[in-house]
Amino acid sequence: MKKILNLKYVFLFSILLISSAVYLNSLQNDFVYDDKALIVENSLVKDIKYIPGIFTSDVWRILGQDASSYYRPLMYIIYMADYHVFGMNPWGFHITNIMFHAGTALLVFLIVLMLMGSKQLYLPAFASGIVFAVHPIHTEAVAWIGGLPELSFSFFYLLSFYLYAKAGGTWNFKYVLSFIFFFFASLCKEPALTLPLFLFFYDYSLDKLPSPVISIKTFGYLLKRYFPYLTVAVLYFILRAYALSGYSPLKNHPELNTYEYFINIFPLFTQYIVKLIMPVNLNVYHVFHPVMSLFKWQSVIGIMAVIAFVCLAYIAKRRNSAVFTGMLLIAVPLLPALYIPAVGENVFSERYLYLPSAGFAILFSVGIKNLRSLRLPGKENIIPIILLFVISGLYSLDTVKRNSAWKDEFTLWTDAVKKSPDAEAPHNNLAIALRSRGMFDKSIEEYHAAIELRPRDSNAHYNLAVAYQIRGFTDKAIEEYEIALKLKPDDLYIHNNLAVAYRDMGLKDKAIEHFKAALRLNPDLSSAKENLRALQAGR
Repeated sequence: MKKILNLKYVFLFSILLISSAVYLNSLQNDFVYDDKALIVENSLVKDIKYIPGIFTSDVWRILGQDASSYYRPLMYIIYMADYHVFGMNPWGFHITNIMFHAGTALLVFLIVLMLMGSKQLYLPAFASGIVFAVHPIHTEAVAWIGGLPELSFSFFYLLSFYLYAKAGGTWNFKYVLSFIFFFFASLCKEPALTLPLFLFFYDYSLDKLPSPVISIKTFGYLLKRYFPYLTVAVLYFILRAYALSGYSPLKNHPELNTYEYFINIFPLFTQYIVKLIMPVNLNVYHVFHPVMSLFKWQSVIGIMAVIAFVCLAYIAKRRNSAVFTGMLLIAVPLLPALYIPAVGENVFSERYLYLPSAGFAILFSVGIKNLRSLRLPGKENIIPIILLFVISGLYSLDTVKRNSAWKDEFTLWTDAVKKSPDAEAPHNNLAIALRSRGMFDKSIEEYHAAIELRPRDSNAHYNLAVAYQIRGFTDKAIEEYEIALKLKPDDLYIHNNLAVAYRDMGLKDKAIEHFKAALRLNPDLSSAKENLRALQAGR
């Protein structure tokens, strides 16, 4: 017994060590992508006095930007803790990401051990923890500081599930901790709210629900069993409604209608499954090509894949609860990512596979267990160990290599432009990175590439104007600012910069007009106040 216990801790320590080791080179990575807005330029994380405001506003509106449907207060609290411990050093924020990732890998090991129901099956459980720890699909979530919401909600989600399962359906300390951690998960990221659905199907797979499933008796049982989780969900929605001034999420991708939203669920789900199995050509910006007909080959293959997945899950429910749980963990947390109106511009994102990959790791552990049953006398572990060594070795190499793409804005968007040359956003973001390096001519080239791909993008025109202004091409800058203003007439930064450009050209009346416009949008804009005062005094 003592030997088995010691072996368990050896495996736990090994998973902890490996899951940290593969991300050590990410410690040199800088703040990239949304990190600058959420952390570097964000005064909220630098003073605890802002904590009440964090819980009463959405992610972006509290920063003075357009409202969003994201309510993630615990994300800001963790960033605040990081800042007060590490200062504005990116490596400190990366350490927090790695800690969450390592903790989640340990939970995968413990969950598989619980599902297998035998202390003699440490190897399959260890295999699941290692595969999860080194899977390359995680690099977006772990190597990017902004991936924290994915990491934190996944950790608390799995911890809540593990404690729920260990509680055995009775009100005890583990059960109470379970719904507390569910609340933490929901404050990290919205997909955490799928946990009650996951728990229901988990209980269903173990035949813990009364029969028949659809009855008043069953409803009463479910209400009693899941009442704390439903209460937490209601509390979350109350907080969210107050912060967002209502329940309705913003509708993204309005170019699609309801029918098109629906039919794209199938190819999108299939794309996620394929990427989970074959994590190659990883990219921060995958281009989304929506299908417009149910009879396109992408739709047909997607529908067939979903049907096959559901059928296999049904068979697994009857034959192997561990397989069913693994498939459940792939599908249920992924559901919000399939609702296209609620996701951002980048419809397909690798970080959305972080928690579903725990389900993949569970399925891998079942495969390892079955390989051990080949009955090779005295060598039942040889084939599983070789397979684990090869797969984890290849995964680790890919993960370490991919981490370097997230080193800074230049490396990240150079990689994205190579892989998604027909997408506007990578060109625009690469141009910004080039401009920050003083490579203005190259920057202007990338802005032109972005505008060619999306002529009506006000940000691209605005950024090109800034580059022209820095280079001293004020006339060209004015031309681009005017285009940007037509596309986004209520942008105070366009008005302010355009006013500066007109002032530099000696067109004082035009400059005053746009400084006043900027101040109407933000009366506290000090630079506009000072410039306007100076111009009016010099008339």
